[in-house]
Amino acid sequence: MFAEETLRQVREGKKEWEKEVEKVIMQNPERKGGFSTVSDMGIKIIYTPEDIKDLDFARYWLSWYFPVYQGMSANNVSGEGVDLPYVLRNGQC
Repeated sequence: MFAEETLRQVREGKKEWEKEVEKVIMQNPERKGGFSTVSDMGIKIIYTPEDIKDLDFARYWLSWYFPVYQGMSANNVSGEGVDLPYVLRNGQC
């Protein structure tokens, strides 16, 4: 998905960024040791293309296309004049 040169630049930039962040954290420690989702999955301080370099984007993008989306249209934005409570009552959403 990403060119190797791009990933190399990202890794180098992240190392420099982490050095700067470490200086700040030494002066002002984080309020918690770490953060997690409600599923107790750890949350990184920063995400980069390196984290998704092997992601099969087409597989995951298409999984959201149908039938998962819940909006009135493909971009999930209802048009003007749509009576949303009517739509919800009649199971169209």
